[in-house]
Amino acid sequence: MRRIFPLFVCLLMATSALAQDSTSSTKSGGSPKAFESTQQLPEMKKLIETFSGRWRTTITVEKNFWFPVAGTANGRADIQAGPAGNSMTERQRSNSPLGDFAGFGTYWYDPQTKSYKGIWCDSMDPRGCGDMGSANWDGSNFIVTNDMQMEKGKMHVRETFSNISHDSFDFMIEAGMGDAPLKKMMSIHYQRASAASSDRE
Repeated sequence: MRRIFPLFVCLLMATSALAQDSTSSTKSGGSPKAFESTQQLPEMKKLIETFSGRWRTTITVEKNFWFPVAGTANGRADIQAGPAGNSMTERQRSNSPLGDFAGFGTYWYDPQTKSYKGIWCDSMDPRGCGDMGSANWDGSNFIVTNDMQMEKGKMHVRETFSNISHDSFDFMIEAGMGDAPLKKMMSIHYQRASAASSDRE
């Protein structure tokens, strides 16, 4: 009996301590979680609210050192938020006489450089993927700039998202080698797809 009594007292004290911890955790909003989601950055909230959705695309290609022929193609794009809303992804695909095209990109905001960053992968890039460069808002336009090292020197690239509304926006990419002026390479018109048309695509 003398051996059992101290054990009983220890168990009683442990139970009381656990009950106090449980009450304290309940008052403070519950037990801590190992996988607590971070808060969404306001910069990513703006980007996602602007561009997320399912879109029909009309692609216009200019003949240049990137594209051997000019023409147009129709396709689709799916843009959506990533985990915790702090990244955004885009899937793009088109099928036309110009050929089949598939692309995938991921974008995020870097507080240290105060700019948007990203990586883009597509079926035309022999490397598979490449750095997007850096981007920021310029008034109502979203501008991406990037310098790419090519065999013949450095190529400057500028991508402009303009005419942005809830239902549509335009994209244009310009490029130039060295000190040469930038020339229009390609443009895409995005038109928001209805739920019915998206299901059929």
